[in-house]
Amino acid sequence: MKYLEWNNLIGNHLFNEHMAGREVYLFLTKQDIVQAGRVSGNFNNRNDVEVWNDFIQAIRSGLPGEPLKTDYLGKLEYSLARVNYLTIDGIKILYPLYLSYLILTVLPVLKVEDSHTGDTLRANNYYPHVRNFLTANRLPELPNLNQARNWNHIWQHLATWANQVKKTDLGIFQVRNFSPGWKYAGLPLSQCLIDPKALKRLPEVFLKQGLTPNCLITDTEWRTILEKTWVRDLKQRLGVLEHIRHEDDEMGKVVLDIVKHVYGIWHGENRVEEDEVSISSPVSRTRKTGIRARLFLSFKIEKSTFDLKWGCRMYSQHDYPEDLLFGEMCCREVRENWSNQLEFGFLEKVSFKDTVNKWEVVLPEKDLRLFIGGATLNLNSDFWIETDQLNRISPMRLLCKNNHREVIEIWGSHFQPPGSFKELTRHDFGGIPEGWSLFEFQYPKESIEGNPFMYLPTIKKILLVGGVKIGYRTYQKGCLPEVYIENGDGNETVLIEMTSGHINVELHRKAAGDTRWPLPDSLQPGDEFWISIGDEKTFPLKIAAETLDALKIDNSLCPKRNCYGKVVETESGSFVQGSLVQGFDFTRQHIYKHHFQPGQRASTVYEPSKDAYTPGNDLLLEFLTRKKTAHSGDFFEAFEHILSRKIAGELDEVGVNLTSLKRQVLNWYDFLGYIDFDYQSKNKQIVANPAQLFLIPTNSGRKAFLTGARTPDFVEMVFEKSGQLDLQIEIVPQAGSNKPWVLMPDTIIVEARNLPGYGMAELKAFAKDLNIYFDPEHIAQWGLLNFSAGIDE
Repeated sequence: MKYLEWNNLIGNHLFNEHMAGREVYLFLTKQDIVQAGRVSGNFNNRNDVEVWNDFIQAIRSGLPGEPLKTDYLGKLEYSLARVNYLTIDGIKILYPLYLSYLILTVLPVLKVEDSHTGDTLRANNYYPHVRNFLTANRLPELPNLNQARNWNHIWQHLATWANQVKKTDLGIFQVRNFSPGWKYAGLPLSQCLIDPKALKRLPEVFLKQGLTPNCLITDTEWRTILEKTWVRDLKQRLGVLEHIRHEDDEMGKVVLDIVKHVYGIWHGENRVEEDEVSISSPVSRTRKTGIRARLFLSFKIEKSTFDLKWGCRMYSQHDYPEDLLFGEMCCREVRENWSNQLEFGFLEKVSFKDTVNKWEVVLPEKDLRLFIGGATLNLNSDFWIETDQLNRISPMRLLCKNNHREVIEIWGSHFQPPGSFKELTRHDFGGIPEGWSLFEFQYPKESIEGNPFMYLPTIKKILLVGGVKIGYRTYQKGCLPEVYIENGDGNETVLIEMTSGHINVELHRKAAGDTRWPLPDSLQPGDEFWISIGDEKTFPLKIAAETLDALKIDNSLCPKRNCYGKVVETESGSFVQGSLVQGFDFTRQHIYKHHFQPGQRASTVYEPSKDAYTPGNDLLLEFLTRKKTAHSGDFFEAFEHILSRKIAGELDEVGVNLTSLKRQVLNWYDFLGYIDFDYQSKNKQIVANPAQLFLIPTNSGRKAFLTGARTPDFVEMVFEKSGQLDLQIEIVPQAGSNKPWVLMPDTIIVEARNLPGYGMAELKAFAKDLNIYFDPEHIAQWGLLNFSAGIDE
């Protein structure tokens, strides 16, 4: 293959939609490159050596027109000079042209130091490895890099391409700044400090080392953990461990950053991927051993007695099992990944296991515990929930063992108005544990040196909280996220910067002193914008804008199923696809037709009203429509975000189990024909059915039920077209105001009442104009009933 073809393959292997928002490392082994080549299908009858030699030959040949007498840096510079080319020799340019060249500045280090032993990575021993590799493969030599001629601008260009041009949709590439000693060699070396297989093994290491998600772990503790596991469990190079051991080592800090990032996105699961060798080919198998989650101490002040009533709450981003039990206490999700209050009383540390569901919860032991008001976490405001971080503006409580009391009191002396600091004694509240002291404070200005739990960060970070996410960086208009300023003081000027027109709009805080800013309703579908505070700016964000017609949802997206609901590939015989039965004999339906097509007009006229339609009830269906294909986890996440906007407080207060509710509503969407849900697949796939119109029984006229995908623009067209054809639209809310947690779309019924021919012609014209499936000759309900297997079968 040509260099350009190899470069596209390598680029797609590293930068793709699955890496959106995740950091990419140019860590490819020789076998990885061979496997990438085999994806092309050009090497079916070639062995690994031949594939590798083809890649090396492509590197030697380089780009068309490349000077023959040039060093390796010259090849990089020649490719960078052609970054704006769209095609070369008829081959599309999909990735930066220098990408495959850069790979070979990293791979030689892996090749030399792929054992558990090996010399420490040093800038001065990097170049011999690379030069030996280039010489052995008859490639141009790498010159000495200096301030006048180096490759740092090429690495920076890759970061700009990934993060700004591609807007991190294919992955994030980070160029770290190094001291003069590592200024040039540090860039490729930082790419190969820990290999991808080790990154996948990290969750297993976290569990073995007794770690629990969402805990504060210091750099010193991380070094101790990696000291134990780097070679034994992660199978990484001993030379890198030498860097980890030293607190101020630049390469060691890079490793800690990578490990901390993996820990930050770890939710307590352990999935171990194994290769099962078979005669024909290796089969990848994923083994899941369970979930570990953290308990956070919490308390409520009894209003009648002023006693502190202690308990715990679990936090987990995994879907809660419906029958989760800890210590014979039912654990249910009540809001945004938080559980109900578990009335365990005051505990210093504890671990519970639910062996049936393979869940474990851990309350870590701590001498000092911070608490923040439940309302800050969108929970019941009567509770105080443990947190690991000081908040600059919200009222907080601090519980510490008495041996820390003097340090806390000294720290409390720094508070100045409007800040406040006060000890709460047993005269104020009952239930303060023996041997512990309780304080309340607000508006801290200083940290306690040496105590990571009392560290007041100064770096502010923009985060987006909640909202329904259609894709990476794309949100749904009806449920936008809120802007949260981590480590904010509530006085920040938060701006929306529109990418078109350079219009800046200042956001308004949710409440005085709050660190959340809602996005304005003035944002319209298709708008693209940044959020900024000072020099800090997010990646571009977008409001989903595609219309139902542009999304092109048709029945081909839905799997074909047999009478037992199992997915089948063949089109021979009968099968059901979405809500439609294909290849089935409908001749026996005639005895039921009079229920669906009575021979008389309706005697009354229903006056349609757009006011009866509630767009907010369609938010979840709109989400599924825009996604087209999703999984149950996507549905549950969107469900919770929409629910959190619709109701205040915790569902536990009205006796509703959120886990059961989400699953029940998902079933209803399937039963009513809005989606096809695969109950049997591993990923629980959801496919949006196309918009469809089905006749339903009526005594006179014609009634048709509108189901399947829909977006706000489509519903507008439904009202407009029905008015033109003298059809009536009846809107029936499926969940009353007394049950706002049942997120079901409004039922839309299209009626033909006092029309010639009983309205059949108008219904057909309505469906045709809106590109809606409608076949009045086939009673879909009868077909589904008679096609499906019965209980005996």
